[in-house]
Amino acid sequence: MSEEQEIERLVNEINMNIKYLHDPLKKINENCVEQMVLHAALLLNENDLYEELLDDLRKAYVHLIPKGDSDIQIDIYYCVRFYGSTRRKYWGADETRLSEGLKSLEKRIYFLRTGTNGGPGHYQLLYYSEGKWRIYSSPTNYYEVTDGQGNLTEVGKGRLLSKNAKWGPYQGQYEYTITSFDKDILKPLIRHIINIRLHGDIKAMELFKYSESYQD
Repeated sequence: MSEEQEIERLVNEINMNIKYLHDPLKKINENCVEQMVLHAALLLNENDLYEELLDDLRKAYVHLIPKGDSDIQIDIYYCVRFYGSTRRKYWGADETRLSEGLKSLEKRIYFLRTGTNGGPGHYQLLYYSEGKWRIYSSPTNYYEVTDGQGNLTEVGKGRLLSKNAKWGPYQGQYEYTITSFDKDILKPLIRHIINIRLHGDIKAMELFKYSESYQD
């Protein structure tokens, strides 16, 4: 590589790092879980915490080269269960159960995991705002689950119902995992997500267990 090519390479690298410092999540395709945690801070009116979390991501991801296991959809069940109050529900088989289940919830913000027991899961925010239940997964994936009268919307039915699936508490069966939380979960959760991206699932779990036992 000539000196001129090396200079060009360094300039391009600097420009890319500047771009990622502005928005570190541009490096990652499957960034819904980070987007969800950042949005949770905003919904809790914790603007300073939002900036702090975003800065943590900037610092951690500036040298990240996404590939393989570092650019995947992350399941954060272990960390969320540790910090929040989690309930397992089986409402997705029919409209009545889902509708009545939502009505039974306190009108606040939750982490909602959809997926199977023992299998991969997808986390989203489920929250009540302006008289409607809503879902937020990312800036391009959000929708209203209910309308102003509390009825399920068509998109809510389409996204959350799975009438042909087997719902229940056993391995391989479908469930909703609903976790209430407050702002205190968001910092350790971002740290856990970063560790998964940088070190993989197993190492991140070891670091999480160590950090919590150390704090105790």
